[in-house]
Amino acid sequence: MEDIEEINKLIAVWKSEKTNIVIGIDGCSQAGKSYLTKELLLRNKKNIGISLDKFLLPKEIRIKKMIEAVDYLKFYENSWYDLSRIIKEINNVKKNHEIIFIDGVFLFDSKIFKQISFDKMIFLSPSKNLLKKRRDAYLAGMSSEKIVTSYKIIFGIFDQAWVEYEKIYKPEQCSNIVAKINLL
Repeated sequence: MEDIEEINKLIAVWKSEKTNIVIGIDGCSQAGKSYLTKELLLRNKKNIGISLDKFLLPKEIRIKKMIEAVDYLKFYENSWYDLSRIIKEINNVKKNHEIIFIDGVFLFDSKIFKQISFDKMIFLSPSKNLLKKRRDAYLAGMSSEKIVTSYKIIFGIFDQAWVEYEKIYKPEQCSNIVAKINLL
């Protein structure tokens, strides 16, 4: 499914079936999760979006643990998000909004998100070519070659973990919607 209006129609059906619905928007780094969340919020004004990027552990901690990691998926399971803050945020906003959109990576990973109950899941699945273009555009905005190099390393590590994640959790098969947002 590629059309945001089609996705929004399904969300309207979900909303008619249940109140206070938590919808996860999962996808790899630079897949378009934040873009989709913003577009859905424009169409669903009484709702809220939570980007899990806001709850990342401090960069120094993540990088140190990333360098030490042997199994990159386990690294993300143990060292990426401040889960207590995420849960507190969800509980704070849940009673005041019909829909909570949560965008982040590895949302199907039950080891990371065992305390969060997603009612529905949207999985973003961009083509490899589009993903490369998005990442290149992102890196083009960086100010120094050193930063670009470090992000390329981080993307490489992430991609290794992502391959494992897709094998284990099969997000494309388990999602309620699989979307391809084909915008740069």
